Amino acid sequence: LPEKIDNPSYKGEWKPKQFENPEYVQDVYTFDDISAVGFELWTVNKGSIFDNILICDSLEHATSVGEKLQAVFAKEKDAKKVWQKANGKEEDSEDTPPPEGDMEDDDDEIDPTKEEL
Repeated sequence: LPEKIDNPSYKGEWKPKQFENPEYVQDVYTFDDISAVGFELWTVNKGSIFDNILICDSLEHATSVGEKLQAVFAKEKDAKKVWQKANGKEEDSEDTPPPEGDMEDDDDEIDPTKEEL
């Protein structure tokens, strides 16, 4: 890492200026008819699947449906672990911590109060 020195002109994290817009109108309303759903995907991992899409205007209903789905997903995850154990397969990498060499170092963090030489 390059040597760092104090930066006395540092004024904190940059934030964009906000200007009043008298012509802005928050246009939020429910739709009477939704006939399609579109996704703009920039990158997709091999095997990505989209399902269980819910469109509604009730946060309570969406939360209820989400909780039910989380219970199903938890059962599926448990069943997969049982199958992997029975078949001598390794567990998913998402449940396994990365090897020691792949751990991130906190020493590499950028300190905005310092400037690089």
